[in-house]
Amino acid sequence: MGEAGPDLASGLVLVERYGAYSSSVPDDAPASGALDERTRQALERITTPILQVSANDSEARFDRFASARTDIEAEAMLAPSHPDHEEHFHAMLVEFLERRVPRTADEYVTGVDPRTLRDALGTFATGVTIVTATAPDGSHVGLTANSFTSVSLDPPLLLVCPARNAGSMAALEQAEHFAVNVLHIGQQSVSNLFAMKGEDRFAETEFELWDRGVPILDNALANFECRKYAEYDGGDHVILVGEVERVRYAPQRDPLLYFRGKYRRLHFG
Repeated sequence: MGEAGPDLASGLVLVERYGAYSSSVPDDAPASGALDERTRQALERITTPILQVSANDSEARFDRFASARTDIEAEAMLAPSHPDHEEHFHAMLVEFLERRVPRTADEYVTGVDPRTLRDALGTFATGVTIVTATAPDGSHVGLTANSFTSVSLDPPLLLVCPARNAGSMAALEQAEHFAVNVLHIGQQSVSNLFAMKGEDRFAETEFELWDRGVPILDNALANFECRKYAEYDGGDHVILVGEVERVRYAPQRDPLLYFRGKYRRLHFG
């Protein structure tokens, strides 16, 4: 870049090498002085946005090129030994590219109709859960819901908002206890199963019963067994607040995500 022909890249990221990797420099590499001058001249010709990433425990080695491009952005990177090193580095790059080198220009849609509202709400990415309970007759019920959030740690409260017209809603309103099962990336078929009507959902799903007799889905990302704490009117949905009595989760799995009406997955893991 900046030496011959058009620059085909839309952005440039300069990553400082950690001292531990300095021994990997080839023997026939140009002398540092000549390489610095070549780099400085190239940077003066490059017009694309540039991000400088350096170790947070050492001085930035790219400072000597600041005179060539005064608009170079600088960020500190977590040390490789830090558990969030890779995630932090990826997030840094995505933030820089989305802000300085967006793939497309922003185009906003406005309106007050239900479709526009639904689409706008769909821009908030969520996880996917299965809400389960045991009906008074002993049968198990469950439904898919993505309107789920934590409420409080003291007392431990969460809420979920099932649709008022859901077939399982009558049993959920009568149940003293219920569970929220958070799904992982490999459970898209489970989400679809519990979202359909007229299906024997538990005949095809592995589950167990915990202390309160509520069906707990096996192999979920997380399970929360709750006592019904409160219930509120939420228009065409019901706001169901639960006090968590028991929890289990799998820290090594990635979540099943829902965004703009489609299932998604994490870009980095």
